[in-house]
Amino acid sequence: MADFEQMMEVFHRIRHGSRPLPKLPPDEAVIALLGAAHNVKPQPKKPRLELARLRNIAMLEALRTTGMRVGELVKMKRDDLDPRNHAARVTGKGNKQRMVYFDDKAWQAIQEYLSARNDGERGRALYQLPVFARHDRRVSNKTLSLTTDTVRLVFNQLARDAQIEITMTPHSLRHAFATRVLGATGNPAVVQDMLGLSSPIPTRVYTNTSTAKQMRDVHRTAFGDRSKDIAQELAEIISKGENDLVEFKVAARWNPHTRKKDDSLKDNILQAVAAFMNRDGGTIIIGVNDKGVVVGLEEDYAAADPQKCNRDGYEMFLRNAISDRLGVDSVLYKVLFNQSNDKEVCQLKIEPASLPIYLDDDLYIRDGNKKRKLKVKDAISYIKEHWGDSP
Repeated sequence: MADFEQMMEVFHRIRHGSRPLPKLPPDEAVIALLGAAHNVKPQPKKPRLELARLRNIAMLEALRTTGMRVGELVKMKRDDLDPRNHAARVTGKGNKQRMVYFDDKAWQAIQEYLSARNDGERGRALYQLPVFARHDRRVSNKTLSLTTDTVRLVFNQLARDAQIEITMTPHSLRHAFATRVLGATGNPAVVQDMLGLSSPIPTRVYTNTSTAKQMRDVHRTAFGDRSKDIAQELAEIISKGENDLVEFKVAARWNPHTRKKDDSLKDNILQAVAAFMNRDGGTIIIGVNDKGVVVGLEEDYAAADPQKCNRDGYEMFLRNAISDRLGVDSVLYKVLFNQSNDKEVCQLKIEPASLPIYLDDDLYIRDGNKKRKLKVKDAISYIKEHWGDSP
């Protein structure tokens, strides 16, 4: 970690001399900001509001995964998009052009937004239209570029909605991007290329093929889609069955036997989450029954959030439940989605907690391949043994 921080200092001194290193947003703040955008209620009966909602999601995902300046983002035209490589051509300071690359989540968000706009009905060639447009009443039926001021206003509103206490600006996502890329490469010069900064090496060429390939490969290293690796790993986990580190759950909201919503399923998952946190961590796979048969999440998506029957709605349902009932930070778990046997499943990857985690004042632990609620006397002994003199 010390070496990485020194590398960041060196990189910053190259660019800014003695100016202080920018304050990087913590991962949980970035996650909360994106969550606020994804959690805005859909407005299918109010087209302008719905387009603004989709645009804001795509805009934040684009800033997160590319490190673009706000000024570069609002100048992008549809003709700048490269569907083949999930990339875009942007024009930065000094009219220097470079390619930026989107991860799958950001690219999908952009495509969903553009598909909803019906640009073909505007009477202008698609390639001339901005990627990110205004959707206020004053634009009438025109498709006008979003302004940098609007981006900042949207960003500030979402930061307030997410109750982020630290100061964040759109540029904070650029700093976070630089940190992630530098961590993946250890090469400040590559970071400069990907951010469109002036290189300290005069002979470096931005637009040649080798540099473009290097930047694309670096982006895949830092943000790349590991879905095939994850799918293979998931299949292996399921094939081995439940154990002290793995538990299957058929659903979190929809009971396939009663064909009704069932809060006890959510409670059962929260008990399992707490049990793993209070032991050595582990993985909960939702969408798989106790016999190891993949049943999928289609009905559970609809039961969890009828207005947002997809991964985003389901993830927010789980995160809200964990936050409300367990009061734990997102750093203690990850929510991942993948497919097994052509059906979607959700993985909760859980880290061990440094303090006891209670569910409704009860302490659950992992005991072999099952969870167990401890009696008061046993809980006191376990806490002393596992955490020492924890409160």
